[in-house]
Amino acid sequence: MNGPLPFLGFFLQEYPGNLAYHLILLFFILAVIVTTAMIGRNSRYLYTRQMRLGLQILFGIQMAMLLGAVIAWAARLDARLILPPLDRCITAGSLVWISWLWLQVQPEKRITVAAVVLSTLLVVLLGVTLVLWPPLMKNGTFNSTWLAAVWNGLTALLCAGAAGFIIRKRHFQWYFGFVMFLLVLASSLLQFTPAGKVGDYPGFIRFGLLAAFPLLLFTAQRLFPPPLNEITKAQALLYGDRRRYSAELSTLQDWLQAASHTCAADIHPVIARAAAKTLLADFCYLLPLPGEGNHLVFLCGFDTAHEKELPGVSKSQSAFPAITAAVNQAEPLIKNTGPAPDLELDNLADLAGLRTAASMLYIPLANANSNWGGLLFLTTRNNRAWSNEDITFGQGISQLILDLLNSTGKKASNKEEQTDKGQKEYQDLEAAFQQVLLQLSEFEQEMDTIQLDALAGFSEDDEDQAVGQELQLALTEMGHMQDQLTEAHQKLADLETNKLDTAPASQLNKEAFNRNSRKILDTLDSLKGKTDLLITGAAGGLTPVQLKFLSQVKNDSDRIQLLIEDLFSNAMEDSQSAFDLVEVIDLAVAETRTDFQAKNCSLYLNVDKTIPSIAGSSEPFKRILCQLMHNAIAASQPGGMVQLDARLDMAEDQQILLVEVTDSGEGILPEDLDKVFLAPDNGEDIQVSGLGDFPADLQVTRSLVESLGGEISVESAVGEGTTFHISLPVDFAGQGFVKDADEDQG
Repeated sequence: MNGPLPFLGFFLQEYPGNLAYHLILLFFILAVIVTTAMIGRNSRYLYTRQMRLGLQILFGIQMAMLLGAVIAWAARLDARLILPPLDRCITAGSLVWISWLWLQVQPEKRITVAAVVLSTLLVVLLGVTLVLWPPLMKNGTFNSTWLAAVWNGLTALLCAGAAGFIIRKRHFQWYFGFVMFLLVLASSLLQFTPAGKVGDYPGFIRFGLLAAFPLLLFTAQRLFPPPLNEITKAQALLYGDRRRYSAELSTLQDWLQAASHTCAADIHPVIARAAAKTLLADFCYLLPLPGEGNHLVFLCGFDTAHEKELPGVSKSQSAFPAITAAVNQAEPLIKNTGPAPDLELDNLADLAGLRTAASMLYIPLANANSNWGGLLFLTTRNNRAWSNEDITFGQGISQLILDLLNSTGKKASNKEEQTDKGQKEYQDLEAAFQQVLLQLSEFEQEMDTIQLDALAGFSEDDEDQAVGQELQLALTEMGHMQDQLTEAHQKLADLETNKLDTAPASQLNKEAFNRNSRKILDTLDSLKGKTDLLITGAAGGLTPVQLKFLSQVKNDSDRIQLLIEDLFSNAMEDSQSAFDLVEVIDLAVAETRTDFQAKNCSLYLNVDKTIPSIAGSSEPFKRILCQLMHNAIAASQPGGMVQLDARLDMAEDQQILLVEVTDSGEGILPEDLDKVFLAPDNGEDIQVSGLGDFPADLQVTRSLVESLGGEISVESAVGEGTTFHISLPVDFAGQGFVKDADEDQG
């Protein structure tokens, strides 16, 4: 009966020990709830809400003891009649839901059902105890009755069962829960000793709970994924949704860079880098379809750990029979490390420069019409086992990669065709140049003959006059041929320096426009130089109002210069030139990529890819898209989204290209919509709330749209963002020329 443990047991049964006991348990439960709420905001754990629910139930169970004491005092009831059985029920119920917290790593219906059923049985047992306890209360304390022995045995049984399930499951940080239930189990066994039969409350069990409850804080550890060297397969599935695939901004940048490439040879290492980062692989190789030889070609690769590209290699197909079969048959393949050695994995390890075998995943890049090859992923982590989920994800992006490779190949083929066409035009022009030289030589010989005949002695009258006229005609024709020679030589020089793609139409008008545009640009340069001179104070001091006005003059000059250069570029373009809408949109996206990255905004494209090539210059259209996307990014909140829609429509027998650019900003007030394209008239830029750029900048965009014969409008709702609508009349490449040819024949 003597000793520290019996003393603590007695102390925890009487005031103030019993009050301290309940307050300490409530404090620990509340600490775990607060910790879970704070860490759970940024946790990768998928089931934080369920964990908080279990803690709240546990907190409510502990509060029931205090509420029972308050009710007994308020109703002037005998505390010994209610509180001892209630305390045993609360202790057992707390153990049930603590075991639920340790075993419920992810929601399992059977575990939850078992906890609810056990809690219900405990409530029923509490009712039976409250009925049987009053007759026994007169004979002694509650601990000395057989009812206490039943509750003590039930508590020990719950602790032993929970400890057994925990050691069997062995979830992350399982040993803390195992020790927690061992402490309560030991204290419940001490309750059967003679010292445990004194008093109405389980003093030893209370002491065990006080020692075990601090370990409840370690349940918050599951809010973080386990270390890679400790994770189990079940935990990998639990946390895999948040760590299996990359969603970092650098990965998106790699894919955008791949989409902007036009050279087939340069795009392969970019795709390998982007794919390796996306699937969190250590290595990624591109495997094209093998040719007639007996070698398997590893076209290029990327090492994620060292952030470097890997050169291509060629290996015998006999060293990789399974991979070769998968490439030829366009089938996915998984090889994970196992207890038995795998020669193919060892060969892959040698290829990548690894000392140990690696797990491998092959994703084909193929469809019903073609088989390009595939992507080979390697990982050196033993706990990173590839699964069917990875195959599903890889096949989901394989079609996009295949389209990217095919489109790049088509661009390269079109470029080769354009090169061949330019070479043919060069050869034709060179032949014409040689023909002009031959004609010029013939005229020179004819002139020499005429001069010799004149010196041989014709008559002084009519014959001399006829010779003079003939000589004059020859000289005139010679001058004309010299002009043709000069023009042909100039065209030849332009072709050699890639300054002229096709013979320009309306050359005289374009030259006149060129001269006038250059004069205006020279005047603007002079105006900007004088403005800079005044702003720097070289010509004397200016007032702040004057400086502000001069700055606005300089800005207006820059805008006018930009507009004239765009118009000049459009006017000097070949009238028979054409552009692909999707390619121009890709170029505009590439130019505004830094704006998207700085604002962490995402872009959603809804473009009709069936739109054929559009006749005309691509540069003004690209400038319009860049300006509108720049404005949408500036108007959107950080992390927002910009949407670009493009489709065709008909209006009065005319093809109309409809383009819409929508931001996710705060929107523009209805009374400010008229100011969106308004030019400043007092030297100050107009401020419009919810608009990314100044109205003066968007006025240049409107001028470009109107120069193409189109219209631009704006639609906005406060709190819902802003949409710019553009309608442009377009002609498809080739249609207008066929029509002209038919008219000529008619």
